[in-house]
Amino acid sequence: QDCVLTFRLSLGSSHATAETSIHTLLPMPGTPDHFLAVNRTSTAHVVTLQGQVVRSFSSGKQQGGDFVCGTLSPQGKWAYCAAEDGKVY
Repeated sequence: QDCVLTFRLSLGSSHATAETSIHTLLPMPGTPDHFLAVNRTSTAHVVTLQGQVVRSFSSGKQQGGDFVCGTLSPQGKWAYCAAEDGKVY
């Protein structure tokens, strides 16, 4: 498989600059230029193709709350992220 696009999330200066790979990238239904980006942290983001963060969601846990997968409801109203602690946020 070839890489067709690479982008960095623009999280602002208050966040760490370490990069993590995105393991889930899903198009937001009804909003063609927005995507749910989930990586191995406790925060998932709604982003644009340019990498700008539109909205963020967090498990609120410092340890054990890193997301291992994510999905969206059919209309895109709800985001579900499963964490390494066995809970869905």
